[in-house]
Amino acid sequence: MIIPETQKRKLRSTLKITLFGVIIGLFYPVFGDGFSEMLPFVNGFSIGLIGGLAISFLELEIFDPLKRRSSFIRTFALKTSIYFFFFALLIPAVMAFNESIYLERGYLEHIKSDEFQAFLFEEDYDVLLFYAFAFIGLIIFIRQINRKLGQGVLINYISGRFHNPKEVERIFMYLDIRSSTTIAEQLGEIRFHNFLHDFFLDITECILSTKGMIYTYVGDQVVVTWKMKTGLEKANCIMTYFHVKNRIKRLREQYLENYGFVPRFSTSFHCGKVIVGELGDVKSQIVYQGEVLYETSAIEKKFSDLQLQEAILISETLLNRITLPALFKAYRKAEIKGNEIDTLGVYTLAENIPEFHGANAG
Repeated sequence: MIIPETQKRKLRSTLKITLFGVIIGLFYPVFGDGFSEMLPFVNGFSIGLIGGLAISFLELEIFDPLKRRSSFIRTFALKTSIYFFFFALLIPAVMAFNESIYLERGYLEHIKSDEFQAFLFEEDYDVLLFYAFAFIGLIIFIRQINRKLGQGVLINYISGRFHNPKEVERIFMYLDIRSSTTIAEQLGEIRFHNFLHDFFLDITECILSTKGMIYTYVGDQVVVTWKMKTGLEKANCIMTYFHVKNRIKRLREQYLENYGFVPRFSTSFHCGKVIVGELGDVKSQIVYQGEVLYETSAIEKKFSDLQLQEAILISETLLNRITLPALFKAYRKAEIKGNEIDTLGVYTLAENIPEFHGANAG
């Protein structure tokens, strides 16, 4: 069975959150009871496992679809409040269940027992709840910051991976909204910003599903990058264009209702070696630099001169390295001045569906 990339990403996130929850759950008994008893570790494991799975479900299936219009602080406050009350119920429920089995008592009988009531009101239930709450807040904060900074940026900062600049090979896609100046004049500044927000949010899953990484937004343009191997695999980078095209087509009624038009866009693809590293002090950022970026921009500027069946342009450099799906054929449309060669061919794609000519009956 082939698992879609979206589901793979959710499974990876679920595994990370649940594993972190189990580790934190097992960590607490070491300080409270050492290794003298097994029951605290069973409680910690159970709470961490159930809590981790619950947080994963809420984060990925409930909160993620609701993130469109929620600010950082509101999202953080809402999540921590919900998780606090959830764990306030989960911790005593799980501990009472495990302890009732261990002590061979009925569940309700153990809840009413003096020792369990003492745990709730006189001993370390509040400490345990605060411990869980602190790490829940940490998980939420890291996820929120990671989303604001971008995919993998936080871990790259922490690890110092690009503290010293490196030469890497990347595929780049420039996706531009067509007629953006006219749209901005018609909508006004506030509505135009809301439109850009909706559009980029709507196409994000299309980018993630092909393992693309959103590098930056520049006005009405989003720049996406892939590692070379990832972008070439199954023509991931090129397929992003068609995923976005189909996504906007499915949402056309929504755009017509909200803004009075269906957005059109163009995509430019190129690849090559670039330098990546951290820049800045007060505001630090991981940036790409190199001729490839300027050449991709030059490819994008060719759209105004061409009439294309598909709003996609691919450099000859990338086309020579990628295996196109059998459905499509590349056609040379223009040239730009290259860095390492005098001219760089620019191609577009069109559907290549040969007609069937059966043998004449004789």
